Amino acid sequence: MRQEVVKIDKNIKLGHVYNLSERLQKIYWTYVDAIACMKEKVESTLKEDEISLIFSAIKYDYPELFMIWHPTHFRYSLKKVKGQTIRIEYMEYTASRAYLEAKLQLVEVKAKEIIMQCTNGKASSDKDIAKKLYNYMLDRYEFSEKADGKKSPPYAYTLECMLHNEGVCQGLSFAYMYMLRKLQIPAMVVEGVAYNELENGGHAWNIIQFGDGRYWQADLSWDIGENNRGRAVYWGLTDNEMENKGHSWKKEDYPICG
Repeated sequence: MRQEVVKIDKNIKLGHVYNLSERLQKIYWTYVDAIACMKEKVESTLKEDEISLIFSAIKYDYPELFMIWHPTHFRYSLKKVKGQTIRIEYMEYTASRAYLEAKLQLVEVKAKEIIMQCTNGKASSDKDIAKKLYNYMLDRYEFSEKADGKKSPPYAYTLECMLHNEGVCQGLSFAYMYMLRKLQIPAMVVEGVAYNELENGGHAWNIIQFGDGRYWQADLSWDIGENNRGRAVYWGLTDNEMENKGHSWKKEDYPICG
């Protein structure tokens, strides 16, 4: 059995996995386990129109896997087993195992440093800690600008943005969720659309659940992009407040916030 490159916590309370059918959830976990170990291929009964659902859910639920794996590179073959069609997915990874293990370790160390600075090693309410983490990133991170009409650097879209103190909406929301989960604070990434001077179309932000069971929205990249240092205009918002600030999303796939 191949050793894991990424240690996966399967006890997430919020995630895109829960929008999948029971059958697809089982296949989802098969892929999660395979990617975490960097297996070369995965066999499943997925149909063509289901693969993107699985890959998208994994990408947004486990950004540490997105760091090591190409979810948009589809290379597969089909075979028949007892009359059933089996899909053999040939997995593609972003770099060598040794390189990725080292990079993930750097991200882990960075996350621990930030968490330690925000908590001072002391217990606090989950809401207070979540706000301190948000303000830490708001004060120290930048929105990664596109240069000469090109895309932002590849790291800006992944957890690696933590090492460069800049990222785009996806990378920043991944990083915030990643640290919240390390503190056992349920969080997820929202995939939606938004419109302002910074964004015009596809966008990503977070939903957080606190100890009282209520959910709240937060958009770190917009606060950073608008240079709202120390003000956190887009943290702790209700669904209505977020909609009034130009955001929209598939509401049936996410908990009600507010």
